Amino acid sequence: MTTSHALDLQRLQQIPGWFSPLDQMLFGWLLKWQSAHGLSGDLVEMGVYKGKSAIFMGAHLTSNESLIVCDLFGRPASEEDIGAGASQFYRDRLCRQDFETNYSSFLGTLPRIVEGPSSTILEHVPASSARFVHIDAAHRYHNVCQDIASAKTMLHPDGVVVLDDYRTAHTPGVAAAVWNAVLRGDLIPLCVSESKFYGTWRPAHQCRQDLSEWLIARGLPHDVHDIDGRPLIRVSPSKK
Repeated sequence: MTTSHALDLQRLQQIPGWFSPLDQMLFGWLLKWQSAHGLSGDLVEMGVYKGKSAIFMGAHLTSNESLIVCDLFGRPASEEDIGAGASQFYRDRLCRQDFETNYSSFLGTLPRIVEGPSSTILEHVPASSARFVHIDAAHRYHNVCQDIASAKTMLHPDGVVVLDDYRTAHTPGVAAAVWNAVLRGDLIPLCVSESKFYGTWRPAHQCRQDLSEWLIARGLPHDVHDIDGRPLIRVSPSKK
């Protein structure tokens, strides 16, 4: 259960973005757990900003796997797609060159890059070819619903989807889409952090049990909640 590349996590923290140390630990544990249990497949990220989480994911690729990233990279987009008041932020702050410079400085190569809306991702990623999908793209309800549906199509049945901003005050559409998929659909919650929701579409009893044991061993605060008859691990940042 070793990574393909050893990352300088202190230097990674210097890249602008929202990828907490706790979520880095959860990403790392899940990606290593998948590899250790023989689950291979591509990694997909929709919405990359400056590349912090993409770099982390890229470092966990094993042989014959690829990372595919999708972002507008400052291309014109309607406020309906990315959210009222956010369009200027996206135009001013996102630059493909920044992403490529950051990524290559850590890993030496570049991932497969899709420059466009996340709604086009299925044109580039075959069905059931991915093991891990991270969604942090458009935050409107209808966009997130579409991204969740795309993730289900892309993922191997035992794959994991991660959704950012599932409980952030200014992104109620994400929360609505996530819990709608859980309570009215077949998305199975695995765990949540303060920022991200982790789920699957096939019962993951062994993964959940192993995660719980790892959290206990690491001394990471967590508790278990019942969501319509399904257990959900809530992980909190360590107070140490």
